[in-house]
Amino acid sequence: MPGADRDDAEQVLRRCAAAMERTRYPGLPTVTLSAGLALSPEHGTDAETLFRAADRALYTAKTGGKARLAASGEPTSRPLHGTGEASALGSA
Repeated sequence: MPGADRDDAEQVLRRCAAAMERTRYPGLPTVTLSAGLALSPEHGTDAETLFRAADRALYTAKTGGKARLAASGEPTSRPLHGTGEASALGSA
């Protein structure tokens, strides 16, 4: 998402996660979304570096459970649930 800051990216991911969880298919479990977030230039400036940073963050998110978000370099993940709350990432 060129030009997006951390809050913008997190907001889009929260909307995607909510849409996925609202979608129901008979006989199938609810689908959830976990995501790893990497930003340029904070976490890298080329595609490969950013991809690797986001991938590492995704593993952090998945370790935390379902429907989680982690930013590159963050030791823990945050829930992707909830609206109107302050950004859980980047508020440190």
